[in-house]
Amino acid sequence: MKTSQPLPQRLPELDGAIFDNSYAEAAKETAHMLAPKYAEMAKAVRDLNLHEPTSLIEAGCGIGNFTWHIAKELPKTRIIGEDIDTQVIQYAQDNNNHLPNLSFQLGDISSISQRHRDVGCILVKDMLHHLPNLKGALVQVYNSLKPQGSFLGYDLDRSRFYNEFYKNNPRIKILTDLVRKVRKNKSESEARTYLESLNVTACALMSFMAAYTREEVTNALKETGFRVLSMREDELHGFRFFAIKPKTSSSRLI
Repeated sequence: MKTSQPLPQRLPELDGAIFDNSYAEAAKETAHMLAPKYAEMAKAVRDLNLHEPTSLIEAGCGIGNFTWHIAKELPKTRIIGEDIDTQVIQYAQDNNNHLPNLSFQLGDISSISQRHRDVGCILVKDMLHHLPNLKGALVQVYNSLKPQGSFLGYDLDRSRFYNEFYKNNPRIKILTDLVRKVRKNKSESEARTYLESLNVTACALMSFMAAYTREEVTNALKETGFRVLSMREDELHGFRFFAIKPKTSSSRLI
């Protein structure tokens, strides 16, 4: 009887800024194509929260396209988009900062509780896989939320990637194995230079290889103290989750 192969270990993403004009143009084009999906996701954020929160933060907002849709869908909520990249935030402020309830600022999710307390909702989209310390970031989110505040997000799923795309697409398998080999045998700076010169697909694969699985995220949320109300597959991403900070809770230690 053939046994299933164990899931490859998570391979953290390479450090280094990737924002430039070509990235911005690609992001704008992607946002235009995904506008209907973003609008649908924004409605889901509104519906999941039941009552419109007084405040919402999107951590790791990038250039702010999705944040803008959230602000449009929740006009009574004060929306803040945060990202650690200065150029990304500048772009968001210049291009997506045209709603009265929306603003953007520099901010790292790994220290979010130092800037924000009693937040109604914190949102993440395609950013958990960037985190070297998932549990530490979740503790920060937990401490930032008010009791019964919500935490929801969308992200890639490493398990789904290897069980579907890697297994069934020879080209993806070859490139993924190449990325892993390069990461093993070169320094981080050498690996980034080499992979960026190779093609866009090789760089994109690093995000999938760095992704956490639904099970890993679920366990980390529960260990932090969250009540996980929903964890399901998402066709555009890998999964989406919705969690609540309990009504009676105290701050967690990292």
